[in-house]
Amino acid sequence: MRAKKERSRAFTLLEIMFATIILGIVGTILTSFMINAARGMSWSIDKSLITNDFRKFTNRITQDTYNANFAYLYTDFTAANASQSGDRLAVGSSGDCLVLVQTEPFPDANSQRFFRRIVVYYRVPGAVSPVFRQEVVFDRPLANSTANNGNTPNPTPDPDYFENFLIAQITNLSPPQTVLQSTRGLSGISSNQFFERLTSEAFLITGEIINGVNSPSTTNTYNLTISTRG
Repeated sequence: MRAKKERSRAFTLLEIMFATIILGIVGTILTSFMINAARGMSWSIDKSLITNDFRKFTNRITQDTYNANFAYLYTDFTAANASQSGDRLAVGSSGDCLVLVQTEPFPDANSQRFFRRIVVYYRVPGAVSPVFRQEVVFDRPLANSTANNGNTPNPTPDPDYFENFLIAQITNLSPPQTVLQSTRGLSGISSNQFFERLTSEAFLITGEIINGVNSPSTTNTYNLTISTRG
């Protein structure tokens, strides 16, 4: 008696379609999982960068402010808005240019004060912008007076002297250093600026720090109060 020849059984069209549908569902789930994982990783990286920006910026501007004897706030860092004493913003105002000034006393009867270091923090008003830092450090103190080339106390100093002096120093300032990559100002009711003057010595920094170029932006609201030593 001859043994029956074994026959190979082929898949039916219905079985192939069913298997294809299952593979498609599994592939979609895996793809979605991988995309979400990549987005989560990108978000975590951006969040970490923001936290790092927080730390560096806070340490830098806190130290600069602590070393300053006084500070001025302006709308922005241009000759049109920072070249006269009348351009200084009053308490309760907000702007995008903070100027920190370090002075030291001159040993004379009038205790004339002299410029030693000027640090400027500023950004582009009304836009998402980096925050820049520039400074000038003087080898010898410079008198804040216009008399005799600034080397003798002036009984009637020019009220615009500092602003004129500041604008004149633009070419001597260090190259702009980006201390925050991208910010949106939140100070003021409608101005959306970065710095707000609380008192003659204290300033509030309020804004969003943004990170993320090729992925959805990650933001964090930033609030910091700084004060000069006077």
